[in-house]
Amino acid sequence: MTMKPSDLNERQRDKGDIIRPEQPKISSKKSWWERIGQPALATVIVSSFIAVAIYFAKNGNQTAGLTSQEQMQTGSEETVIAEKQTESEQLAEQPLPETVTVKVADGNGDSIAFKMILVKKGKFTMGARTRHDSVNEIEFPTREITLTKDYYIAETEVTQRLWRVLTGKSPSIFKNDNGPVEGIMWNEAVGFTERLSELTGRRFRLPTEAEWEYAARGGHKGGNHVYSGSDNPDDVAWYYRTSKIYTHSVKTKAPNELGIYDMSGNVSEYCSDFYAPYDSTDLVDPKGPSVGNKKVVRGGDYYSDKEYVTNSSRWDVDLREQEKNYCNYIAGVRLVMDTGNTENSSQ
Repeated sequence: MTMKPSDLNERQRDKGDIIRPEQPKISSKKSWWERIGQPALATVIVSSFIAVAIYFAKNGNQTAGLTSQEQMQTGSEETVIAEKQTESEQLAEQPLPETVTVKVADGNGDSIAFKMILVKKGKFTMGARTRHDSVNEIEFPTREITLTKDYYIAETEVTQRLWRVLTGKSPSIFKNDNGPVEGIMWNEAVGFTERLSELTGRRFRLPTEAEWEYAARGGHKGGNHVYSGSDNPDDVAWYYRTSKIYTHSVKTKAPNELGIYDMSGNVSEYCSDFYAPYDSTDLVDPKGPSVGNKKVVRGGDYYSDKEYVTNSSRWDVDLREQEKNYCNYIAGVRLVMDTGNTENSSQ
């Protein structure tokens, strides 16, 4: 008798047999991923974690162990900025030259060189320090001045030859190529500094009154003298008693502590400030009033008594009346140069 599958199932149930579904055959051969891919991936992951752990253990999560070039190659923006800041700090720390020689020439082959002397920033007491310094009440009271920037000031007053090379003119009464230029007005002095700035690419200007007095007193090397470089005017100044009432060649008296000549006597020197009386207020980088009709003149001249060639001596010239003012014939120019762009100068 032939059995049907259904009959077989019934018989198996009757015997208590458990009927299981037919199971697929399982191959004993592993795939490529199981044999190679999975172990390789695990190895890469473990190796990466180990490498990262070793890197941070050695470097402390910083790039301190790298050279500057390697840091830049990482593309780290912070590294590039830090290096630029370091370069800027190094440039700022480089000392300025103590002297700078400037050369200028006209279109006819005539040339001349002059020296500028570094005045380092500092503090000083401005004004007449005792009543013995001066008979001029506008030099009182004293006040403490702070100058926050270095600057260069000319070793001598502008000579007649330098004026002629730049302007083609010779306005002075006392003709002498090596003597200080005079016979000029304040606005002509300013025009001269502007012309010189154009020719050289540096910024020349008139000194502020505070810059003038600080340099006259010897600046950061100052010796606290009554006159510029001495307590005896005969040592450093061409004034009424020694000049025979005319100007003399520059650098024929002794210099002050900075190596600057003739800040006492010879010719008076224009400043950039409008005139104002002193008060006792301490100031930082003062430039005088912003408006006015009178400009400050400093230093005294060949026609002054000794009381008027002191470091604190000051008076004013009225710009509205300057064409007929005798000050034109006793006042000259001393240049100031800002500290930038000195690298191409002879030293």
